[in-house]
Amino acid sequence: MVLLYALPLLFTGTVTIKRSTLTSDLGLAAAIAGGMLGTFLVMFLIVRFALHRPLGLSALTALAVGAPAIPFAGVVVLAYLYGPSLSAVPVAVGALVFNVIEVPVTLVLLSVAAGSAPTAGPSPAAPAAGRESLAQHVRSTVKEPVVWAPVLALVLGVVGAQLPFALVNAMKLLGSAPTGVALFASGIVLFSQRIAVSRFVAGAVAMRNVVAPAAVWVILAAIACRTRTCV
Repeated sequence: MVLLYALPLLFTGTVTIKRSTLTSDLGLAAAIAGGMLGTFLVMFLIVRFALHRPLGLSALTALAVGAPAIPFAGVVVLAYLYGPSLSAVPVAVGALVFNVIEVPVTLVLLSVAAGSAPTAGPSPAAPAAGRESLAQHVRSTVKEPVVWAPVLALVLGVVGAQLPFALVNAMKLLGSAPTGVALFASGIVLFSQRIAVSRFVAGAVAMRNVVAPAAVWVILAAIACRTRTCV
């Protein structure tokens, strides 16, 4: 419900943002995109090659650490704290990086991991059936609404397209559901699954909530010091 309907409709709000707002702070947009993609890539390499974990687990860990919950909570939290004008660029850029790059890459890696998983018996047709090309995985991923909807919304916003007021409001009605539904679904999962805390889990949580934000903050502070006098 969230990925197929509610979350894609959430990005229709990008269409209503003025083009000047979307392009007002390219430095911040680049920092957010670089921080998310850098964390995603570094975490995947660490888990896959340093810790020697399976491909699927490495991809999911990289997504959990390198992708903050901007699509689900960014609109509600940042807009409430800083206002719609200041939160528009971080939310839009973070959501686009999350849905256009990180989610498709993760889905492709999971598909590859599932296709390369060992089968129970030696079937001559199994290798051919399991060796789907990367292009096929990418095509199937791009067809998902959660991937192409934010791209379409960004394009419409940049070109200054104006959607009918009634249509935008109607889509925002369901588009405002992802945060609550996602939190509710997360609560159900946490209730039904046994929580096991290990060094791997604790390290991933520390990377997501402490190390990655601190690293991005240090980089931004260093850039700010080069452009003005540091206090």
